[in-house]
Amino acid sequence: MNLNQLVIQIKNLDSGLKQEANRAVNQSLTVRNWLIGYYIVEYEQQGEDRARYGAELLKKIAERLDVKGLSETNLKLCRQFFTEFPEVGNLIDKLLISNRLTISQSATDLFDALPMATRRKAAHPEHSSREDVWSDELSAKVVQSLSFTHITLLLRLSDLLQRAFYAVEAIKGTWSVKELKRQMNTLLFERSGLSEEPQRLIQRVNEGKQSLHSTGLVKDLYTFEFLGLPYQQVEESNLETALLDHLREFILELGNGFCLEARQKRILIGGEYFFID
Repeated sequence: MNLNQLVIQIKNLDSGLKQEANRAVNQSLTVRNWLIGYYIVEYEQQGEDRARYGAELLKKIAERLDVKGLSETNLKLCRQFFTEFPEVGNLIDKLLISNRLTISQSATDLFDALPMATRRKAAHPEHSSREDVWSDELSAKVVQSLSFTHITLLLRLSDLLQRAFYAVEAIKGTWSVKELKRQMNTLLFERSGLSEEPQRLIQRVNEGKQSLHSTGLVKDLYTFEFLGLPYQQVEESNLETALLDHLREFILELGNGFCLEARQKRILIGGEYFFID
């Protein structure tokens, strides 16, 4: 082994184990959130003092927990995750034991069939059921491969086939959260249903995608809160300096119609002076 080979080996080891660690963290976070949702629903149905709290229940839980990342809003997401991903319950034991679940042939077939299913749904929306588009295997792959932030985006979709479509394509294409959000906003599901060549459309999408990678996972806010890691709050003055230090790149990123006239320009509004960029 020469020096170059040694460096390559260390790089590969570092990258591989980082990805494994991030997958384990994200999977544990996702399982925790599903179980929190389960406990909340169980309490709402069976809790001996549940009537006392009513609509204020999640607010009271968040206040008493006082745990970063478990706000009232996030507790609502946990409850929704439990109710809308019931298959995860069949996988909890396996998910807690192993991070390397194998995907069965039925799930692989589903991956290949989804673009065609999308087109069928567009033509006959009344003919699809949960069993047609979802399975334990797909739920396992979602928990294994996607972060909880990905899942919160999927929860916004009420149509089950639409949700399965984006879940599958995010897994296959290793999409980042930003990429998943972009494809949802540009109606990839609907465009695939109308396209004569849906697979080619997906291929073009993935050629310009922003992929999920280990450093991106670590920066996920849910991961920071779950692990109790500190993260930097950006002060306005620091943000201003950073933007102006990279002014050209920032203006280009904004697109057409933007220019910089002055830095900290004084303007008079309603008898008061303000300073803006």
